[in-house]
Amino acid sequence: TSYMLSKIMGEALCHQSHLPMTIFRPHNIYGPRMGMSHVIPEQLRHAWMTEEGGSIPVYSPSHSRSFCYIDDAVEMLYRMMSCSAAENETLNLGGNGPEIKMKELAALCHSATGKRLTIRPMPDTPGSPRRRAPDMTKTNTLLDFESTVKLKAGIQSTWDWYQSNVFSVSERSNC
Repeated sequence: TSYMLSKIMGEALCHQSHLPMTIFRPHNIYGPRMGMSHVIPEQLRHAWMTEEGGSIPVYSPSHSRSFCYIDDAVEMLYRMMSCSAAENETLNLGGNGPEIKMKELAALCHSATGKRLTIRPMPDTPGSPRRRAPDMTKTNTLLDFESTVKLKAGIQSTWDWYQSNVFSVSERSNC
């Protein structure tokens, strides 16, 4: 609650300041170089470490999310900063969809690695919302832009980067 309230108060203070600003709210942005403590690189790491035919745990398998690839997020952010109509607005920065269940997301991540793996459904993560998908109507209309990178292609690109720059490097350093 304190996290949510601090964000609300921060936004209210910005709007009350009467200074030119644009507030953007990032939602589930993914791609290369995002670290390991996010669902997509975590599932890619699990798939990389698991032998063909193995199973991988997926928490909150029926929860859904909408994701936005980093290239689209950067383009939206650039347009937000460049568009005078975005001044003094609060805009969501994220993907238009499709919303995807965590178990389906995990399957896409596993597929990107080329392995056949099974999903082991785990309990819902405490406090995790069942659904997290931004309403992008205002942002898309104002910026005349919608996400272009499809989830499957974005996950494949993310896998390619992590496989070349993180997973293989870790493997070589452990020899």
